[in-house]
Amino acid sequence: MKENSMNILLSFNSNYYQLARILIISLMEFHNDLHFYICYSDLTNREQKKIKQLVKSNKATFIKVHNNIFDNFERPHYVSKETWYRLFLWEKIDVDKIMYMDVDMVINGNIRGLYDSDLKNDKYLITACQDIGKVDFKSVYEGMGLENAPYFNAGIIVFNISRMKKNKITAKSIIEYAFKEKINLKIADQDALNGYFYGKVNFQNPYVYNFLVKSDIVKKDTKDEIKVYHYATPRKPNELKYTGDYHDIFKKYAYLDKEYAIRYHCIFAINKMARIVKKIIKRKKIKL
Repeated sequence: MKENSMNILLSFNSNYYQLARILIISLMEFHNDLHFYICYSDLTNREQKKIKQLVKSNKATFIKVHNNIFDNFERPHYVSKETWYRLFLWEKIDVDKIMYMDVDMVINGNIRGLYDSDLKNDKYLITACQDIGKVDFKSVYEGMGLENAPYFNAGIIVFNISRMKKNKITAKSIIEYAFKEKINLKIADQDALNGYFYGKVNFQNPYVYNFLVKSDIVKKDTKDEIKVYHYATPRKPNELKYTGDYHDIFKKYAYLDKEYAIRYHCIFAINKMARIVKKIIKRKKIKL
C-alpha cells in the first residue's frame, strides 16, 4: 500500500450489509486509494462478491472471525457482537495505522484530517471524538477506579498500530481488561476502550468527525462542517419507519447505491399498495 492510502476497518454481519455498502459509497465519494478490511462472522459469498465489485479500484480484504469470546457480554439489542471485534482485530492486520468505523455512518466530506491528526504527538495511541450524547461517563470511570476525564464514542477510532506495538499493547491485554471490568461496562466495548486507553487519546472535534444523530443532540452554531454523521440509534436510516433527523443526508448517498434504491422503492410501493387495499376493504365493510 502507498503511504498516503487510508486503511479502513469495518466489522459487521449480514443484517448490516446494506448500511455498510452506503458507508463505503460515501467514503469513496471523497477519498481515493482506500483499503477496506472487512471482518465478519456470517456474511454470505454473494455479499462479499458484491462488496468487492462496489469498491472498484480500491481494495477489500475479508477476514473471517471464528470467535465467540464475547457472546455472553451484555449489549443493547441493536448492537451486534461484531462491535466487540474491534478490541482485537487491529492486531491481525499488518499496517501501521487503521481507522475503525461503525457502519451506521455516512461520510459527507474529506476525513483525512482525522486520520492524520496524531502525527505530531507520539504519546497518542488512538484518535477519537468525545461522546456528545447523554452518557454518564463519570460513573463509568469511577467504576473502573479512574478519575473523571473526556469520554470518547467508539464509533470511529484511528488505531496507531505501530505506536501501540512500541508500547507493548496487545489484543490479549485489552480483552483481559474488558473481562476484568465486565461488571462495570455499561456501553458494550466502548467503556472498556475508554478505560484501557485512558490518557492516551487524541481527541478531535465530534461536531465534525463523529456527529451523533440523536433526538437530544443539536448541532452547535459554528461554521464547522459535519463530515461524519453517526446514526447511533436503535432504528437505522435504511429502515422505512426511520423518523430521525438528517435522513436527507443519508439518502443522498443511499440513492447512489442501485441495490438500495431498487429495494427501497419496491418496498415503498408494496407498502403503499397495501395501505390502499386496506382502505378499500375498510370502506366496503362500512357500506355493508
